[in-house]
Amino acid sequence: MQVEQHGRTPRQERGRRRVDAVVDAAAALLAEQGVEGVTMHGVARRARTSIGSLYHFFPDREAVLHALGERHARRLEALAATLRGTPQAEWARLATPLAVDRFLDPFLGYLADHPDLLLMMRVDAAARPAGRDPALDAALVSLAACVIGARCPQAEAEERRARAATTIAIVEGLVGLVARAEPSARARLTAELKRALVAYFDACADPPPA
Repeated sequence: MQVEQHGRTPRQERGRRRVDAVVDAAAALLAEQGVEGVTMHGVARRARTSIGSLYHFFPDREAVLHALGERHARRLEALAATLRGTPQAEWARLATPLAVDRFLDPFLGYLADHPDLLLMMRVDAAARPAGRDPALDAALVSLAACVIGARCPQAEAEERRARAATTIAIVEGLVGLVARAEPSARARLTAELKRALVAYFDACADPPPA
């Protein structure tokens, strides 16, 4: 866990465990109460650490949230690396619905295991003036770029980045809808999310060579 830009880097294992407990506590509070519910005193209580110890590593709430965003970024980059392990030729051969499944299902699984991430992605500027973490945004786009790059190899790099960012925007919007829906409607809405991505991937795919 690295916190050098926003706090102190723990030098001992005990300190690293304490920092991990703090970030875990922030994730739990964020998932339960939203950004407004993440306070320094609340995080200290949930992490079962003193407020002085918390301030030793993190100067303020934004530093705690930044550490949480960086942890998600590292884990999403690892997920993207797994997707990049699929050869581009295989991505290109897949029917579009299968390509969407292969890209989206691991991401949806990660979101299900880490409900705080959706709130990190849907930052309210009034609640968190610093906005989203650039490392988290880059990791999300990197995740989508795995499939976009393979299915649109003739597109310019800037265009591929735009398509990857658009893919993530579609996922963010519709996953939020799924999360707010009644449990009985979630499977149907997830299917609609996949339909939307299939349509987008087909619309922006490179034409077959002449």
